[in-house]
Amino acid sequence: AAVEVESGVRSVERSVESRQQSADYLGSMVRCLHLSKCFLANNSVMSATLWAGTNSGAIYVFTIAIPPSDKRKEVPITVQLGKEIHLKHAAPVMCIAILDGKARPFPPPLAVKKELAPAPDTSAPHKVLICSEEQLKVFTLPQLKPYTKYKLTAIDGSRIRKIGFSDFVSSVDPNYSEPCFTVVTNQGEVSVFSLPECRRQISATCFKKEDINGINSAVFNKSGEMVFLTAPSELMRVSLSAAKITQPRPLLNQPSSAGSKVASDVAAREAVAVTAAAAPAVEQNKLTDEVGGKAPRKDGCNSTTAAGEKAAA
Repeated sequence: AAVEVESGVRSVERSVESRQQSADYLGSMVRCLHLSKCFLANNSVMSATLWAGTNSGAIYVFTIAIPPSDKRKEVPITVQLGKEIHLKHAAPVMCIAILDGKARPFPPPLAVKKELAPAPDTSAPHKVLICSEEQLKVFTLPQLKPYTKYKLTAIDGSRIRKIGFSDFVSSVDPNYSEPCFTVVTNQGEVSVFSLPECRRQISATCFKKEDINGINSAVFNKSGEMVFLTAPSELMRVSLSAAKITQPRPLLNQPSSAGSKVASDVAAREAVAVTAAAAPAVEQNKLTDEVGGKAPRKDGCNSTTAAGEKAAA
């Protein structure tokens, strides 16, 4: 136990070896960008910011001074470096997301103005989620104090390849939802983490370790669904939400019953046609009997024939 405390490794974690850098390694290469407004200078004024994550685990936060719309032709837009974050494990930064007061990711730029997404909550302090290949870390804004972290590589030995944000709606109450984010690792596992605590909710194996194209092609939507390539011309959809389950409703065609129904319809039409053709002959016979003064008897014999037989007798 003393060794674990001194080395900083818990009993459920494994030690991560130092990252070996090749000769063509570019630590300053930008891996992700995030443009958003947040509380960076203080808790009262939101500033336009640009977050840039590099290949060496460094995050640079730039403040953007945007002049009024009527002076943009005269006054240029200025960008200034505001803050820096350097991750100790120096893993490439995969994703950066600003969380509002309800721990929901900020909507894309102009989404609120076009009424495509609700406005972010500003009643509570904001946070920023920084996802590297090895860890998930959350910092508070504007102080950038560590809030929580999850060491994915130290626990599972896997590395993050894809990240997506979704709202998971309750299957019982459609009015209740929780913000979460989904992670795809190089081991083919898909895990859902809560926000902002970064607690793992579910985990499932959706890919093979050798399926690099499928892992790199995975995309997410806001309803907790994932789509990825299983072949160059084949897509597969996976739902991670209990409220978004596709229920198959097959339709079974029965050619035999359909053929019998058609035959019965044809027979019915033929019967109607025969009845219609026989109706004029029956009417003609009835008319002939009435004109000749011959009334049909109940026993089926003609009255004249019966009278003649009586006279002959």
